[in-house]
Amino acid sequence: MKMLPDTWSISPLVRLDFTDQAAWGRLLEAVGRASEEGLVANLSIVDDPAFDGAAPQLLRAAVVPNRFGPMVFFAADRRSLADRGYPVLVIDLMKGRPEFRCAASELWAVENNLNIANMDWEDFVRASDESGVFRGFA
Repeated sequence: MKMLPDTWSISPLVRLDFTDQAAWGRLLEAVGRASEEGLVANLSIVDDPAFDGAAPQLLRAAVVPNRFGPMVFFAADRRSLADRGYPVLVIDLMKGRPEFRCAASELWAVENNLNIANMDWEDFVRASDESGVFRGFA
């Protein structure tokens, strides 16, 4: 598999599904909106058909090793583009913990807090809804 671009310390958002360009645009729009506090996810967008249909396990191996790199990266698969809220797959790079999903509008919270170790992976998993999607803290 092709290696992901070296984003140094910025979390990549990798597009894995190329069937709906309009949905991809809406997902990017949602991810780019600032929170009420003005916070946004610091992302490197990877929109390369070479990753079409790639499995999360393979993506982990496609990350350029970098000890100063991000703790987490994100993937937009078919479910991300089709389901309500655009639930992006969240993939752990450090400990290989099981993935969870995050609504695109809340990606800033996951990216900001995990990359600076302000919160733990489990904080987001526990706050996820019954479908396994983190939609924010109530």
